[in-house]
Amino acid sequence: MSWDAYKDSLDGYYCAEIQRRGEKGSSQLTHVGIFGLADGNPWMSTNKPWSITASAGDIKNIVSSFTQAQNPLGATGIKLGSMKFMYLRSDDTTVFGKKKGIGSICIYKSKTALLIVIASESAQAGDLNNATIKLGDYLTGNGM
Repeated sequence: MSWDAYKDSLDGYYCAEIQRRGEKGSSQLTHVGIFGLADGNPWMSTNKPWSITASAGDIKNIVSSFTQAQNPLGATGIKLGSMKFMYLRSDDTTVFGKKKGIGSICIYKSKTALLIVIASESAQAGDLNNATIKLGDYLTGNGM
């Protein structure tokens, strides 16, 4: 399976979250990317409308934030190319953020990859977070 196929999996997980609440609607996920933890290189296509543009340095800064007692993203924000999100909170595997006019971001660190997902401003952040964590847990469970 191509790494790009995980975009479809995320859309399915997101829609399942909506349906679980008894609502109907399509996926509100606007951007998706999977990047290698070791080098920050993209594993998914970088030329799709939903692709995330981020430098290896952007990815390495996010990855390094998971190992620091005081998360530096609180002071610098979450930077991905030309986008900068406000850092909201994080835990051992996940970083959450938001940017007015763009939407919410959820970043999941698996064993070997960083999964980054952005949803539109009209999306419920909880749906984004649950879909991202579900795929992240799947990747981790499969050794990735």
